[in-house]
Amino acid sequence: MADNVAVLRDGTVAQHAAPSELYAGPIDHQLASFIGAANLIDGRLEPSSRNGETTWYVRTALGRLPARCNGKMPADPCAVMVLIRPEQITVATPSDGDGPLARVLSRGFHGHDTVLNVQLTQDHEAQPLLVRALGSPPLAPGDRCTVTCTGTALVWAPESQQAG
Repeated sequence: MADNVAVLRDGTVAQHAAPSELYAGPIDHQLASFIGAANLIDGRLEPSSRNGETTWYVRTALGRLPARCNGKMPADPCAVMVLIRPEQITVATPSDGDGPLARVLSRGFHGHDTVLNVQLTQDHEAQPLLVRALGSPPLAPGDRCTVTCTGTALVWAPESQQAG
């Protein structure tokens, strides 16, 4: 792969960066889905101030996650779209994990990893989450599990909410 990649959209460069930067920091949710598998969920961005420094978090169905905004940080707490990559989600049996409960909808074993589709039990209308787990977690379709998220969530705020 090249040192840098330019992604074209409608005849213009949408984003130009190293492949790892494109994957980790796409400019919007359409590019996030184009570059790789993406769980796009709703969230609410909230600040947390401590010792004069502000850290941003996003509240989601997966819990409260550290957040970074691709673009201008909103002036106030607001609704955002959240990107969680499949490898950021960890699944466990309910007795071994904590976090929101889910049900395994499907499982695909790929040797080095397993791809699961899981549905959060608290939100049956939400899109299922795509999970990429190393190895072979002991979960089959129909099993209950817990889901947790690691790392920082990337968020996009509506332009009307972004600070000047």
